Amino acid sequence: MEGLSEDFVQGVCTILAKTLSNNNEERNQHEAMYHQLLAEKPELLLLSLIAALKTQSTEIRTLAAVLLKKQVSPSSKTFEKLSPACLMLLKTELLASLNLQSEKKIRELISEDIGLLGVSILTSNGNRGTWTELLPYVNQIISAGGVLRSAGLHILQAMFPYMFEEMMQNSADLLIMFRAALHDEDYVTKLACLTAMTSLISVADTKPCLVFSHLVPDMLRSVDFILEKNTYSGSQAIETLTDLVQSEPKLFKTSFAKCVELTQHIFTKPGQDLGLKNLILEFAVSLAERIPRQIQNNLQLGTGLLKMIFEMMIGIDSEVDDSWKVPEEGFNEKDEEEEGGVDIDYAKIGRKFVSRLIDSVGDKYLLQPCLVSIHQALSDQNDWRVVYAGLMTLSEVLQYIDDDNKLSEALPIISAHMVSSHCKIRYAAFHVLGQLCEDHGPDFQKKHHDIIAPKLLEGLNDSIPRVVAHACAAITNFIENLGNPLAQHYASVFIPKLMSFLQNPNPSLVIENTCTCLAAIASSTNEGFKDYFLPLLQQLLVVFEKYNHDKYKALLGRLIECVTLMSRAVGKEVFHPYADKVVSLMKFLQESGSSQEELTGYIMNGWQRICELLGEDFAIYSDGIIPILLNLVSKNVEMSTSSNPSHFIDMALSSEKKQKNFSTTETENKELGLQTLITIIEELKTGYAKYVEKTILIAFPLLDFTLNESIRSAAAMLLSSLVSVIKPLDSSKAIVMAKTFIEGIWKAIDDEYTNETLVDELEAIREIISTIEAPFLSVEEVRIIGEKSLKILENSLENRIKIQEDSDDEQDEGFKEYTKKEEDNLHTTISELFGILFKTHKNLCLEIVEFLCTKVFGKLLDPNTRDEDHKFVIFVIDDILEYLGQDLVPDKWNSFGEVLIKFSCDPHDAVRQAAVYGIGIYAENSKSEGFAQWTQTLLVHLEKAITFPVGKSAKTHGHARDNAIASLGKLIKYHSGYLNCEVIVPAWLSLLPLKFDKIEAKNVTELIASLALENPGLLFGNGYQNLRKVVHLLVEVIDTKFVKENSLPKIKETLNRLQNGQVPELANVWAELNDSQRAKVTNLMNSS
Repeated sequence: MEGLSEDFVQGVCTILAKTLSNNNEERNQHEAMYHQLLAEKPELLLLSLIAALKTQSTEIRTLAAVLLKKQVSPSSKTFEKLSPACLMLLKTELLASLNLQSEKKIRELISEDIGLLGVSILTSNGNRGTWTELLPYVNQIISAGGVLRSAGLHILQAMFPYMFEEMMQNSADLLIMFRAALHDEDYVTKLACLTAMTSLISVADTKPCLVFSHLVPDMLRSVDFILEKNTYSGSQAIETLTDLVQSEPKLFKTSFAKCVELTQHIFTKPGQDLGLKNLILEFAVSLAERIPRQIQNNLQLGTGLLKMIFEMMIGIDSEVDDSWKVPEEGFNEKDEEEEGGVDIDYAKIGRKFVSRLIDSVGDKYLLQPCLVSIHQALSDQNDWRVVYAGLMTLSEVLQYIDDDNKLSEALPIISAHMVSSHCKIRYAAFHVLGQLCEDHGPDFQKKHHDIIAPKLLEGLNDSIPRVVAHACAAITNFIENLGNPLAQHYASVFIPKLMSFLQNPNPSLVIENTCTCLAAIASSTNEGFKDYFLPLLQQLLVVFEKYNHDKYKALLGRLIECVTLMSRAVGKEVFHPYADKVVSLMKFLQESGSSQEELTGYIMNGWQRICELLGEDFAIYSDGIIPILLNLVSKNVEMSTSSNPSHFIDMALSSEKKQKNFSTTETENKELGLQTLITIIEELKTGYAKYVEKTILIAFPLLDFTLNESIRSAAAMLLSSLVSVIKPLDSSKAIVMAKTFIEGIWKAIDDEYTNETLVDELEAIREIISTIEAPFLSVEEVRIIGEKSLKILENSLENRIKIQEDSDDEQDEGFKEYTKKEEDNLHTTISELFGILFKTHKNLCLEIVEFLCTKVFGKLLDPNTRDEDHKFVIFVIDDILEYLGQDLVPDKWNSFGEVLIKFSCDPHDAVRQAAVYGIGIYAENSKSEGFAQWTQTLLVHLEKAITFPVGKSAKTHGHARDNAIASLGKLIKYHSGYLNCEVIVPAWLSLLPLKFDKIEAKNVTELIASLALENPGLLFGNGYQNLRKVVHLLVEVIDTKFVKENSLPKIKETLNRLQNGQVPELANVWAELNDSQRAKVTNLMNSS
């Protein structure tokens, strides 16, 4: 190609070499040169990268292949600029490079380049030419065998995620290819085949993929073969198999027993490494989680897995190093359970395997055999590791035991091991006790605190710092949510010893856990912590000065957490004099160089606490904090190509569309920064105005942040909160912002694939519309919102059908329940969006209502649909009744009433609650004329709803009952003329007060207070027969959360009228009031 000279190619190779430099300045300079060439001479650069594949330097060849991968991939902007001549050269030269390349890793990269280039061309509808010879070539090299067979599989692996539907049309040919590759004697080819199959099966539909289930035995044998040849590749093969289990467990259904056999075969190989045992158990446990019935039907498979898990747990070193007893400074306990950790504790990992098995298979199947193994382990006198493994397992399984007597029986066993001569057994015993408090608290510790607390205090005096640190952690679990007065009492027991840990030299892990423990005590005692606040704050500031170093990042984070939680506990008045010191400390840490990223999460949460505590007074610090937060949020989440080129490019490729979610410290901090800004906006309100424009410039592009779904959600919520800042200052500007944001969020929704993010984005739109309040959208804009919302609903229902077709009774009940809950949340959010449209844009919504009534409601109200579908329809009907009213939908009014009556006695509590709530709205908004025909029917159904028997949950039943009672009150208020109120009103009052639904309790109080002033004869009855009940109801809610602020003047006026009216029997009612009630009445009557 013209311009492509040897000198040009050499120049590109020099740039590549320099981007691998350890010198930051030199690397950045040449990265900039690379991007300049990419912008100005993309064709010459790409052809030079191919030429670089022939250089001697492995590093340059690797980087060239990685960079090519990005530029030839689908959606690459560079690819769109390439001429047909350049594309022809790319195809030819890449294939030639593949044939000449001898190094395995680079050959794999080139294969992926070819696959992605093929996808880009073949999916362009002919706009970028054709490549008809590619797939025949791939078929040929796979069929021929040899070193290029694995290359062909890697080409397919790259193509499958983009062209799986086309590829699956030839599933019979793929089956032959895969079988041949799995029977290849080359372990590299076998691994390539497993990887390619995973790439296809993880994205294709379930049913067509089941044709490959015949290959599972070959796949299992291949894993064992690869492991025999190369341990590292064998590990990769096991991990690939595990990935396949996660994405398509049905494939393994008929080979479940063979999978367990493979697990046992690999696990029991002489001298097998614990890391490999862990990997193969991860595969087996993941499979059991997704297909639990296989174990339920054959418990020997489950007990066999439990036995292997226990064996792995006791395979840890028999010697305990001093480095465990006295952890090095900066030690992080989580490192013992994470891949890549120096000293992994496989007993800790094993206990998680046990709980995952019991969670998925069921405690009725595996709890008892597990308890038998634990009992045997705890009785062992010969090997501390066996006891340690037993205690660690016990810490997980106690969560499945609800019988308090059995839990009480565990206490003496735990206590006995707390005084063991072996430090790790003592450590494990404290772990069990802490977990027991967490799983069964606070009831468990409230009942047994007199036994637990002395043992915990003894732990603080242990001679081994690691045990002391864990005793601190157990105290944290013990005291969280303990409540006063117990928390206050034990604060005085534990704090002196904890304070001594801060004052004296101790390993950083002890100081960290001490900080967390103090924070828990503060949060449990609240104002009762005031006496400890100042001395502890002063001591913590000394700790900060002493440990202000990069290796103490975790400690400094816990320090921030402790100080801010203590501050929130004692309240604004106590904290305010020390606010400057705390804020200065946090700002210093936030700006402190290399440790900033690891501390950012702690600092962001700290700012949120301080901001919520100070409220608008936080404004004096905002100029020193908000710009730093905006800078954090605006940072690009990326990696230099030189630091990890393959990983960087893989991330960029995978995230071209929002199909994968990457979570790193950087993305987590970015999200936290957004959440912190939202908190600050909520507190400062219009005081945030000067930062609005800059915030928009930063947050708006994040709506399409492909790497991370949580950031997209937070960006949408942040933008919605900005509208509330501007609206009080400039309503016209707020409307312009609102329309811009809604349009931007809808664009993001169009490409969104996760229900959780969709919920947040729809909620952001709802919040924007709610904030503006006045009708500001055009007919067309309302129509678009309605159509898009209904499209999301339609897609969700179609996805449900697909999931139902792909699933069966065996498969991962937890997963199915999770997806069902996600779907329910999405549908509820859609109904709420309709509701706010109905409320604010009444007449403009009639087209939406018509579509819902004719096209949607009928399908979702079918008896065979889910309870959640019925609830969705009723939610929407309730909002139509409340916000549009009878005048706007007169032809549908009666049919809405019939739906509510039909479901008012539904067995599902949430459906029944929505229906009876709607009956109240129906009564409130129906015209009196013609309503007589409804009163008796509604009365009968409300009575049935009120007396409906309790089902699975007393709480949800209580909410439904409270709503029925509240609706009866509305029926009385708005249509008393059609009711026998002398009977019904006393009966209604006898059902009060409401006990579960706080919002409806407030509404009922308001209704009673209004009736007392507007229609006292109706409420109090003839001869004031209801006087006693009404007065007690009104007096009882004064100074409680069960009364609205605007109801208090009405209660006061009611009591005044009763006193001035010389109502008979009033004196007797007053006499019945206790001192507390009289004091509340006196305070109310004396209030201005």
